[in-house]
Amino acid sequence: MDKEIEELIQRIPVYQLHEKKEKVWSFYSALFVNHVFFWGEAAKRNDLYLKTRVASEIVLFGLRLILAYNNRLFPCHKWLMSAVNEVPNKPEGIIEKANTFLQCRQMKIKIFLLTVF
Repeated sequence: MDKEIEELIQRIPVYQLHEKKEKVWSFYSALFVNHVFFWGEAAKRNDLYLKTRVASEIVLFGLRLILAYNNRLFPCHKWLMSAVNEVPNKPEGIIEKANTFLQCRQMKIKIFLLTVF
């Protein structure tokens, strides 16, 4: 294999520390807008689709913040919970709280968000 290609392949799964600050702000911003704006709109309209979509986004970006804190790449949606479960620095019970929030959205959003922050 070409040496240049080999070097590129080895860099793919490496967390880009120089992008961490921007990524954290991006994830926090997405979490914030989904929680503050879209969650309220979904509740006001009693829109189950929007509430379900926003709940997934809140969990996604909350967990991506935890992965970023641990310098861990986001593998894909299929492996998100496993990746968070494997990192050493995470709030206790975060996966269970995320799952509970996704199942009982209205009552558990504050518990999940307080755990992330």
